[in-house]
Amino acid sequence: MTITEPATLITDWLLAAQCTVLARRLGCDGPAARLLRLHLLVAAVGAFLGGLDHGFQLHLSAEASHWIWTGTLAALVVASTLLLAFAVRHWLPGRTLLLGACGLLGLAGLVAGVPTGAFEAVLALWVPSTAAVLVLAARSGARLIVASQLVAILGAAIQALELAPHPAFNHNDLFHVVQMGAIVLLVRGAREVLPPAAANLGA
Repeated sequence: MTITEPATLITDWLLAAQCTVLARRLGCDGPAARLLRLHLLVAAVGAFLGGLDHGFQLHLSAEASHWIWTGTLAALVVASTLLLAFAVRHWLPGRTLLLGACGLLGLAGLVAGVPTGAFEAVLALWVPSTAAVLVLAARSGARLIVASQLVAILGAAIQALELAPHPAFNHNDLFHVVQMGAIVLLVRGAREVLPPAAANLGA
């Protein structure tokens, strides 16, 4: 079986595995932690579907490829919305209207951005969401979460500018690797600011 973009498939699926494992091992509790865990799991779905689409294009029908890519973009929109909701829930507790606004932003991304099939349309939602998380984290002094968002922005710039270190390791692959670093920083930062899970108390 011929794999269309092997490096992209591998890095996408490594990212999916990382998100899944870290979601299970988050070690934090509370409503904000649940939103962050959902963010990681939905991001894992998006990375898995993205790898499927990039790796097996020669073996997928046009319709199957369309739906897999649509699912990829939808997962990324939802993941971005969940990360913003995590930040709002943790740093602005009680702001129900703001949580509702997060949901409306995500819905707008699903309705207006995903059907275009363009990754740039998803970035249109991701940019303000990431900026908001960055500001909230910076105001609270959550340095690791700030660092995670800066690294994520670096990854998005690599993706947008199509910076490829090697023909066999393109901008998508480098983007995935950089995002893995951002995820590690995000989870470590969350462990510093969120209450530990009951099993970790007194450990």
